[in-house]
Amino acid sequence: ATTTDATPTTSLTFSLATPRSDGVFFIEGFVVAYDITDTAGGSYSFVSGARTTAGVGIEIGTEFKDVLEEAAMATADFSVSVSGNNFIITVVGIAGKTIHWNCYLTYRFVS
Repeated sequence: ATTTDATPTTSLTFSLATPRSDGVFFIEGFVVAYDITDTAGGSYSFVSGARTTAGVGIEIGTEFKDVLEEAAMATADFSVSVSGNNFIITVVGIAGKTIHWNCYLTYRFVS
């Protein structure tokens, strides 16, 4: 994703129905951002738990592990959520700054 303002932007959507319809996920993710306006960057990681039952997902909890960013990136942010049966990573840029975002996740699943 690319942001040029502080509007929340969906960067990644993962269907929790991918392996099966009912079960629990352990999700580990990484978000990397590069502010091409200020030549600054940030690297972030998180772990999250989610459950899905009958096509409805619920976020069990999320822990944001590492927030490594330069001062110019201090107001940039990201969040994770579950909506419907999707796990979503949303990024928030900075007004007047062009930021390129990359998100990656892995998961473990049990049903």
